[in-house]
Amino acid sequence: MTLIKELKRRNVFKVAVAYVIVAWLIVQVVNTIVPIILAPDWIAKFVFILLLAGFPIACLFAWAFELTPEGIKRSKEVDPDESICHQTSRYIDYVIIAALLLIIGGLLYNQYFSSSSQKSPPSIAVLPFVNMSSDVEQEYFSDGISEEILNRLTRINELIVSSRTSSFVFKDNDRSIQQIAAALNVNHVLEGSVRKSGSKVRITAQLISVEDDKSVWSNTYERELTDIFAIQDEIAHAIVSSLKITLHPEQLQYSQTNSIEAYSSYLQGKFEFAKRDTNPQALFKAINLFKQAIALDDKYANAYASLGRTYALMMNYGLMVDLNKQKELARAATSKALRLDSSNIGALLSSATIKFQFEGDFIGAKQDFETIIGISAKDAEVYNFYGDYLNTVMDYEKAIEMEAMALKLDPNSYINQSEYGQVLISAGYELQGFKILTALASDNRFTVNKSNINNLPNYFAIRLISANKDHIEQLPNWGLQSQFTDLAVAAKTGDQLALNQLVNTRIYDYSYADIYPLFIANIHFENNNFDLAEIWLKKSLLKGLNYFTFIDLKIVDPRTNIEHPGLKHILSTPPFAKLRNLRRKNLGLSTPE
Repeated sequence: MTLIKELKRRNVFKVAVAYVIVAWLIVQVVNTIVPIILAPDWIAKFVFILLLAGFPIACLFAWAFELTPEGIKRSKEVDPDESICHQTSRYIDYVIIAALLLIIGGLLYNQYFSSSSQKSPPSIAVLPFVNMSSDVEQEYFSDGISEEILNRLTRINELIVSSRTSSFVFKDNDRSIQQIAAALNVNHVLEGSVRKSGSKVRITAQLISVEDDKSVWSNTYERELTDIFAIQDEIAHAIVSSLKITLHPEQLQYSQTNSIEAYSSYLQGKFEFAKRDTNPQALFKAINLFKQAIALDDKYANAYASLGRTYALMMNYGLMVDLNKQKELARAATSKALRLDSSNIGALLSSATIKFQFEGDFIGAKQDFETIIGISAKDAEVYNFYGDYLNTVMDYEKAIEMEAMALKLDPNSYINQSEYGQVLISAGYELQGFKILTALASDNRFTVNKSNINNLPNYFAIRLISANKDHIEQLPNWGLQSQFTDLAVAAKTGDQLALNQLVNTRIYDYSYADIYPLFIANIHFENNNFDLAEIWLKKSLLKGLNYFTFIDLKIVDPRTNIEHPGLKHILSTPPFAKLRNLRRKNLGLSTPE
């Protein structure tokens, strides 16, 4: 018997074919799963090498052993007349046919039925460009260039752009492009580097298609620093052209300055502004840098817009106690930006925020939010702020819709995750909200700051304490317990010593009571100390109201029955009544008070 015939008789060839087909299927499955579960790249390589090494072993096994009615035996021990290799051959045929049918079925499904077969809309993540300059302090410049390109791309309606927060999570990260794209749900990634030296700048950019991990476009720009704006425009146009998107002339129009010095100060200001969640005092530096940019170019709309937003947000972080004065500063800078550029997204967002948080112009704020969404329908921050507005006016179902959209557009944002969970709780969907906040507690990027009551987790903890006493026991589970929350919890349950200590707790240059008198009023109200609640409510009114802090406070909830004459009088004054009446309308309650 010839060797070839013996190989055929022992089904070695069929085993080899079956092994190759099944191994190919396994490789495809592994390559699909690895980036989705963010597993290391070496796993796919390891599986491939393991399957490769197994091929000769499978062939040798098919040659040396044979399947018999009594089990597996060595081939030389089986009489050829008693061999059932022909039956085994049929079984192997079935395996090969089944595997081929799976492959053919998968190909047909992807071609005609899978949503992936219908061309997905182009989407992109702009990763923070690497700072290649010798000066580490130039990091603001490389980050700023990335963000400016991202901002240009977000104005293109046909392009889905991952938010800055989500993309910048992968800064200085060793994950592969495939893993990053899977996490951000995009089909293209832009990466690059920036080297700034004196009056020269060198920018390298590369657009990568995730589907085949190939470069769609790349270029290196070595120019004078004065050409930086032209380079950004060229990169944005090149991306649009590479993705075969029809570009409307106005879509890449962008408020800009001709002053490199002003632009540099502006980027430094944005760099400091981005630190606010973990270091609120960075906002002071941001203000000075935006002012420098304006001093260098008093027609710089983006600088005015950012200055206005910073002034407004400082009040949310408890960095100012004179809200009326701060409100005027924010409004002046924002109005100037809008006079220079009426469609400036940052200025419109700042205007909407000032209107609903500090001016009580709830109708105007809603109109501004709708205008912004019409201009930039894919900006997660806009949906988040709009959700805050809707939560403030107790339009809960719409608030949930907006916060869910913000989370969809920017899933890596701690703020979006927290706000979505908390608005669900405010709306009465506590189990769903608890589930989100419990999952968020495992995020080690953000933890409650034991010594800074104004960091975001502490702020969210205070909101939960205000919402419901039943939520208090969840604070340790959510990683939100601190010395401040301990005092607030004790004060809310009637501990006067804890309340006095909380009132006098220092926050930067102020006391807790200077910044949050409304929360103190609410604690007194829930402890039935109505006269003291009236005193603190008056203090809130004199200091200036931030309507955003009204969320979840019983004392300003129109569903709360108020019998105390002094409290009823204050709450019936226009600053309080206009929000309470709008809340009653949104809740479907009876006619306004």
